Amino acid sequence: MGGFSQSRGIALTLVGMHCSRSLAAARLPFAAACVLATTLASAACTSGNEPVKLSPAQAAASSSPHSSGMPASAATARPNEAANPHAGGMGGAATTPKSAGALQFSVPEGWIVQIPSSPMRKAQFQLPKESGDAEDASLVLYYFGGEGGTKEANLERWASQFVQPDGRSSHDVLVTSTRKVNGMDVTEASISGTMDAEMMPGQGDRVRRENWSMLAAIVDAPEGPYFAKLTGPSATVTRWESSFRAWVSSLQPTKG
Repeated sequence: MGGFSQSRGIALTLVGMHCSRSLAAARLPFAAACVLATTLASAACTSGNEPVKLSPAQAAASSSPHSSGMPASAATARPNEAANPHAGGMGGAATTPKSAGALQFSVPEGWIVQIPSSPMRKAQFQLPKESGDAEDASLVLYYFGGEGGTKEANLERWASQFVQPDGRSSHDVLVTSTRKVNGMDVTEASISGTMDAEMMPGQGDRVRRENWSMLAAIVDAPEGPYFAKLTGPSATVTRWESSFRAWVSSLQPTKG
């Protein structure tokens, strides 16, 4: 407190000296000058060191679409501003179209836009958790310069990341479908169960999550395939399933 009082006193003295020299030229009333001095001194004693709070982040752990999709650093999240148009809600309303590489799309209401953590991630989102779930869901849109493996190889790999509690093969449980989206072929996949997968391919570290789900889409864009992968607790993924489908429907080649 002693240091603060001394600093305030110095600030008042300096401002008072400045005001004394300015009064003769400006001819301000004495009372107005005092108010000005007090206001400026108060500002001088405010450092502006209040911490900037960021929203919780949920992102996939690696830059590969074959990874488990577990959370990465919260530093990848954009600040959760009060006027964030993506905060809250779970409906189909969308924002102004955004571009990600050769694709553009609309961001559904409730999704939190994140800063992609690698060049291969063209878009990255946090989807807030459902009540009762411990974690948010994560959605990443990947592009590998026209590479990334065949549809069959990716579907096979994604199915192998899940184990079924009843002992069935996840390859038999994986549900796939195809459709056209704005002139592009899209293959969609969904699966639930216990996720048991490597954090990053070839590293050996594994992660296990019960009651986990994945929604995925492989988009045949003119420049090559894009891979979208949404993973998270089953209830949370179910909550956002309709908006995920709407988001996939909004994908189209970038205009311009």
